[in-house]
Parts: sequence; structure tokens; C-alpha cells
Amino acid sequence: MFCLSSSVVEQWTENPRVSGSIPLLNKVLFLDCMNISVINLLLKIKSLSLIQREKVVVSYNRQYIDILRVLYEKGFIQSFCVINNKTLISINLRYYYNKPIFKNFKIISKPSLENYIQVKDLYKLEDKKFVFFLSTSYGLLTSSECKRFGVGGKLLFMC
Repeated sequence: MFCLSSSVVEQWTENPRVSGSIPLLNKVLFLDCMNISVINLLLKIKSLSLIQREKVVVSYNRQYIDILRVLYEKGFIQSFCVINNKTLISINLRYYYNKPIFKNFKIISKPSLENYIQVKDLYKLEDKKFVFFLSTSYGLLTSSECKRFGVGGKLLFMC
């Protein structure tokens, strides 16, 4: 269940030189760095999944939505929903035979240390057990998607 309305996704901007508002281009998010708030979100999801919680509630952040959308599409979370007029995000966690999916979660890039990888080095990673998430010019992608598109990027975290 993905309950993010289209009005939340659509962004409009006011240009002071042009009267009226114009829609922004449909740009993808390029995570410049793994800032502390994103790291705290991922660690909160991991810690609450290890103690078998069903739901996580966090404050709203646009970067959270983009990360949660990718985690939802890849099957790491069951659903997420924006509630209370963009003030909170409710995340339903997913389990596999009552075992947490975020058990092997690890943050690779931090604000103090950023790890970049080229597409040829992606094939050397052992991605049979783990899924690596990279920030690329195409947005937040998994290692298999980066191999398909032929792009490298910044290694953010792995599950």
C-alpha cells in the first residue's frame, strides 16, 4: 500500500520575474550525502524491526519520502503513508518468516567518509545476499539497476 497522494509528489515554484507559478521539471533526487537525519531514519527502522515492531512513525522530510519509495519498491518495507498534512510518516515494516529484513543493514557512506564506486567494480561486489543502494545521476538505485543502466555512484547503504 503506497498512500502518497499525487498532490504531495507534484511541486510548484514561484518565479519572482514571471507572474504565476510553473511546475518544476520531473527531477530525480541525488542524495548529496548521507546526512545525519537520513542515517537516523534508517537506524530507527533497523532497531525497531529487530524488536519486531510493526509500525514506525517519523517526522516528515522530503528525502525520507524518496528513500522510502525505493525501499517500498524493492520490498524492504510493507508500506508507508504521509499523515497529518505532511507532518508525520507512518512506515509499516516487513518481515520474512518472522525475521527482520533489516537484520543485515549497514551504512557505508557517512558525512565524514563517502565511498564511490564505478560500474565495473559493481560486478565484483557480492550481491547475492545483499542489496546495495547507490546515489547516482539517475537517483537512488540498487546495484542491479546500476549494472543495467551502466552507471556508478556513491555507495550509501546495504540491506
